[in-house]
Amino acid sequence: ALRWATSLQDSSCAPAVRTRLTTAVARLADLAGSAVYDAGLYGPARHLYLLGIDAARESGDMAMLAHVATGFARMQVRAGKPASALDLVRLAQSGTDDLTPPALAMLHMIKAKAYAKIPGQSEACLQHIGSAEDRYVEPGADDPEWIGFFVPASLDGQIGGALYDLSLSSQRHEPSLADRLTTAVDRYPSGRVRAKAIAATRLANCLFLVREPEEASRHAMAALDLAEPVKSVRLAETLRTTGKLTRRFPSVTAATEVQHRLPGVLAGIA
Repeated sequence: ALRWATSLQDSSCAPAVRTRLTTAVARLADLAGSAVYDAGLYGPARHLYLLGIDAARESGDMAMLAHVATGFARMQVRAGKPASALDLVRLAQSGTDDLTPPALAMLHMIKAKAYAKIPGQSEACLQHIGSAEDRYVEPGADDPEWIGFFVPASLDGQIGGALYDLSLSSQRHEPSLADRLTTAVDRYPSGRVRAKAIAATRLANCLFLVREPEEASRHAMAALDLAEPVKSVRLAETLRTTGKLTRRFPSVTAATEVQHRLPGVLAGIA
């Protein structure tokens, strides 16, 4: 569909039709970029996101530009390029007047996740988490369709993800991390299996980090139950961290059981 839509861009058409076409190209490129990114193919995903940004700019749809740019920014954070992610958030903010409160809160969360990856930027990370919470309202009928995913469970999950990354990078436990991730796991509906599994895995990992292996192993087993039907490189990466953490507790039977079960689950989801 994306290849067909982009081929139409070379056609002559009325301005209103071209605007709708370029908006559609931006949306399709974003969807394709997200799928390719989740498969761990950062190079092809980058090409798709840039295509989406160009199309959104041409359409003049600044809200769509913000959406594509933030998807790209998430990937850059995951790829270890937080400075690039912050540049993309600034691009997304160029259309701030067109963005609703849930979208603005999401931009703050992307900044928080980027700063969590930058040494010495803990305070900036926490500041943007606070700004996201201050601005957040649940998406409603007046919000663009693409921000509909950003329900309260998603906010909790993203805050938990930022605090999780911050804990790993700073080697300092964030007191609210476990509570945030527990809330996200509980709130995610059954249809959001991947997000729920990632939050559950991060919860297990943070408990391993604070040396609560029995409780961590219980959550890890629940995360593995959720992970089995999912195909996701991102989830697999988080579970590999679980495997490394279980090896710190060779005398804990529950942790050993998690370690033994992990390879089979990873073989099916990566």
